[in-house]
Amino acid sequence: MSLIDLPAVAQADFRPGLHRAKLRFPGIDVDRCKVIGWGAGTQFETIYPQLDLKLDYTVCIWEHNIGKVKCGVEVFAADKLREENPDEVLLVIFSSMWFDCLRQIPGYGRFRALRAYNEHGEGDDTTEMLLDRIFTGTPAVEPTDSDASIGVVIQGPVLAELTPLVLAANRRNFPFARLVLSTWDDTPADELEQCRPHVDEIVTSPRPLQTGLINSMLQRDSTRAGLAALARHGVAYAFKTRTDQSIVGDFALDPLLELVRTPIDGNGERERIAFCGGSSWRFIPFHLTDQLQFGRVKDLLEFWDTHEESLVETRLVDRAEPAGKLTYCTPEGRILRCYLRRIGIDHVDTSLTSYWKVFADRFTILPEQSFNFLNWKAIPLFDVIVASSGQPQRDEPVLRLMNGWSLADWHELLAERETFEARAIAVEQLGLKVSDLSVGTPFMLPADGGACRVER
Repeated sequence: MSLIDLPAVAQADFRPGLHRAKLRFPGIDVDRCKVIGWGAGTQFETIYPQLDLKLDYTVCIWEHNIGKVKCGVEVFAADKLREENPDEVLLVIFSSMWFDCLRQIPGYGRFRALRAYNEHGEGDDTTEMLLDRIFTGTPAVEPTDSDASIGVVIQGPVLAELTPLVLAANRRNFPFARLVLSTWDDTPADELEQCRPHVDEIVTSPRPLQTGLINSMLQRDSTRAGLAALARHGVAYAFKTRTDQSIVGDFALDPLLELVRTPIDGNGERERIAFCGGSSWRFIPFHLTDQLQFGRVKDLLEFWDTHEESLVETRLVDRAEPAGKLTYCTPEGRILRCYLRRIGIDHVDTSLTSYWKVFADRFTILPEQSFNFLNWKAIPLFDVIVASSGQPQRDEPVLRLMNGWSLADWHELLAERETFEARAIAVEQLGLKVSDLSVGTPFMLPADGGACRVER
């Protein structure tokens, strides 16, 4: 067993550039490998000229781009990758739908791939700032309430090049918490040994026979096993996170405990569960993220006690269907709606009004500056700052279906429920479709409760 040398990691070069690939793939020699792009559309044409990056070539799945030269780079069909040795290549993704690209790439070989860029607004935290905070920031301190013992469940497969580092960072930042790694029985013993020094307990489970919609059965089983381990040790509260991401923030636990203890049903039977707002969807019903959550261990166990049939059934939606129907085909929507039905809440449909009511009544948002996460699979080579247009600030912000929640949104929702109900109805009356999610159709939501309008 060997401990990760976090001081050495903290001294790594987090600045944007090709060398950042070493954080995701520690064994890669970026000076010797081929660097090949994935994508040749608008994102490529807009972003690539801004980057200090030279591609050998790029590939694209869209026929109308193949055979062209874009920004001085030849564009080939994705099948050209079959001619390459994956061990000698780094694939760099130019697409806002980068996560879908990561799922497509294994069909061409076991390539190392990561995002070319991430866009930030002026003044936002960059990847460099988040990495620095994870490894050199101030760790959390124990809550002032001595009964509020804290645990962290890190669930998912062990990723040999990432998970020990994730666990070591969690141990550094939550030195008093009980850390549980919850993974699978078939994990190689040597990989478990690399993880063991950084956690209090490792629990393994048999893989379910059916993995479920987007691996949701895997997530359910490993999450519940980790929470059950905390419950056996009498831990009161827990963060639920994953083996491929690090929690980042100023770790202010006392205000977070106040939030989850905001009354919900008068008898104290349950407390609120807090979700990471940036990865939840404000305008897609019941899409509260599974990536980072916090609550009482007993409440989280109940939340994750999802019926198997809810997670196994496949349901597709057409791009022309109302956007709210997406709640049927995301694990987040199914898990949340199943939980609500189990605790006796029947007004669960595909409307924003029912979603926002339940959200105000029973849940909350993790304070953004205190608890967020960095997904190591999402680390980009470059941070692209999107400059202000210089145009006068609009009275109402431009919104999109995949916009998340902020803690301020939640407080406003709690204080002005009638106004928000009118806003939810106004958004529904826009008639936005599933296709509007992928293309990012912008719309306006007037503060005075007037009619919404789509910005074409």
